[in-house]
Amino acid sequence: MLKRAHEKISSPEAIKASVLYDPQVCFWAEMLMNSAQLQAEIRQEPKALEHYQQWRKLKRSQEGLTALMLGAFIGSLWSRNVFLIGLAAGAGIAALVLEKKKRAALSRVFMGCMERNIGNELLPQKSLYQICEELGRRYQIPGLVDV
Repeated sequence: MLKRAHEKISSPEAIKASVLYDPQVCFWAEMLMNSAQLQAEIRQEPKALEHYQQWRKLKRSQEGLTALMLGAFIGSLWSRNVFLIGLAAGAGIAALVLEKKKRAALSRVFMGCMERNIGNELLPQKSLYQICEELGRRYQIPGLVDV
């Protein structure tokens, strides 16, 4: 289907939903957050820094819960302790809940980065892939298609 230049290709809501629900876009956005250039840029803005720190905190918590889940599961296999199976299940559920919160925080940081670099007036004229390619070049990371 042919799109005209004046027609909307994308919207902030669609891009935010992509970060929230598409694992590949979420993975790429996390790669973007690990860029040293973006981290330096985020440190200059208090609101962006707050969202970034919230995302980092949730990410570390989720990693800790995942390690606890794996350790408890392996311990339950070794010792045949039912308590450890329950602990592993609880940690797994908590890690899944944190995943949703982590993606929401990530989408806020990503949307702020996109608004700073692309601008709301140009956003409807670009696809998610074009936006990711531009951000990838700017922050020296592979684009979404490459990943």
